Amino acid sequence: ALAQQLPDIMSVRSRPFGIRFGAFVVLASSREVLSIPKPTTSQIAMMKRGLAQFMHFSVDPWTAIEHNCVGSNPQCVPPSVFNPTNLSTDQWVETAVSFGATEICLTAHHEGGFCLWMGPNANGYLSNELKVSADEFVQRQLGMLTELLTSYGTNIVSRLWWDHYPSGCGGLAPCPDGSFPAAWPQFVDLVRKLSPSTIICPGPDCDGHQGESGLGKYPTWFPCQPTQANGTDLTCSGHEPDDSLPGFHPYEACATMHNGWFCKGNGTGGSNVYWTPSSIWDHYMNSVGIGWVNTLNAPPGTTGQIPPDLVTNMETFGKALRALLAPVSPNAVVGNKTISCTNSTAAGVGLELDLSAPVTFNALLIQEDLTSGQLIRSYSVDHWDESTSSWIPFPQCSGDSCLPGSPPPSPSIPSVPSGQCGPAMPGINLVRDLPPSCKLVGMVQSASACDALCAANSSCNFWTWHDLQVDPPSWRGKCVLRFDAEYAYYKEADHTSGICNHTLTPNTAGVGVHGMSVGVRLIDFVPETTSSKVRFRCTASLSASNTATIESFSLHRGQRPIP
Repeated sequence: ALAQQLPDIMSVRSRPFGIRFGAFVVLASSREVLSIPKPTTSQIAMMKRGLAQFMHFSVDPWTAIEHNCVGSNPQCVPPSVFNPTNLSTDQWVETAVSFGATEICLTAHHEGGFCLWMGPNANGYLSNELKVSADEFVQRQLGMLTELLTSYGTNIVSRLWWDHYPSGCGGLAPCPDGSFPAAWPQFVDLVRKLSPSTIICPGPDCDGHQGESGLGKYPTWFPCQPTQANGTDLTCSGHEPDDSLPGFHPYEACATMHNGWFCKGNGTGGSNVYWTPSSIWDHYMNSVGIGWVNTLNAPPGTTGQIPPDLVTNMETFGKALRALLAPVSPNAVVGNKTISCTNSTAAGVGLELDLSAPVTFNALLIQEDLTSGQLIRSYSVDHWDESTSSWIPFPQCSGDSCLPGSPPPSPSIPSVPSGQCGPAMPGINLVRDLPPSCKLVGMVQSASACDALCAANSSCNFWTWHDLQVDPPSWRGKCVLRFDAEYAYYKEADHTSGICNHTLTPNTAGVGVHGMSVGVRLIDFVPETTSSKVRFRCTASLSASNTATIESFSLHRGQRPIP
């Protein structure tokens, strides 16, 4: 049934369709060195899509296993258990549309080898139970890739998501010795031949799979230095605003909006926990909102549909996002203009929105035209103050203070004096949904060890330890530190938390502009302002002519959804 419905998901509303492969890693052809590195048409298209809906679907929901057929679960679950009771790919696409995603990325073939389609090369498991030679393994994988790139249309797959790139065999990616990494060029050549518009990310076309936090890093610089192997680009590192760097790589982040990559059962019950709308918002703003691509996982359960609780949270986020992205008035948008980059504040400098009447806004959306490369190194934004007849610059923010609308602290959390750590609180989770200010610091054997890591870090305010009985098992013993001044209080078994008051100060979220890179998309939150004129100024450029082209500059108003 799934094989019969797959063509529909690729055509509904003409949405692009991405397929993730768990065991493929690739190389790409080296690029011609240019004075300023430029993206390909496919790279620009991927960056403009921004938000993708990841969908981990395999035999795992019918079991308690997170990584089937690999790692700590080497015995493969029989393919016969895969039997969705109410499969609806229409529901997947409808959810993606309401969520605000413009791409669906389905695990057509995950780590364990189970395949979500029928065909002569869909042989169930090709990992560690089927004993084949390295050459036969590679040829079967190439056969599967050929089927997926040709059986549902020609050149229609927007992206291939290749896990474990660019590693070889081992760990969660078992394969016969001698197969990978030597075979990667064959896979790249096949994709370029059969589906030339398909971008491989993670892969040779981007810096993908940047951890699994779903968070980006600012500033976002795309120029980079390619690393070659056998005459092909393998990776691109050392990202800087430097016109001597020959490579151009977008960034891609990913995360799961569930407490595992796969649903447990039908997705209901205490073993399934989902991100809140506000948590989705924070991750979006700290990735897509600063020019990254983010692939966020919404896994179907045993019914074959995304669980209703997660759908509701995604729809709530999507509604808030659409409200934000709508300009505050029809004339609050200007673009497709090339401007000089200068520190001058004289009249006529920059790109000005001259509105017919004062409008109220709290956000700016800036989009740089990247067809000639990433040029803007720094910028500023100011607004016209009628009372003083002068331009007033918005202040610059940094880090988490650029994110808007964090909720107030929970009254259930005890007060801790400045510079001290409070007692451990069993059964409490202070890092649920892993907000943007969290960092997974490693595995420890006790809550006291996690407490000590926070106490030793002068920026850490909260910690949560996942005890040795927590589900999923992959989280057992993990210590997460949190560095912001806001927190949500959750009663949750198998967690222990505490507070170390190092920098607990009033929230300053949403106070200004980022001020450095712009890229394909940048959302700046500013104090709510009413003005009839707003001006964007590029203050430094990589271009020899010291110019940059703004695709769009617009004014917006929106709020972080609660909760």
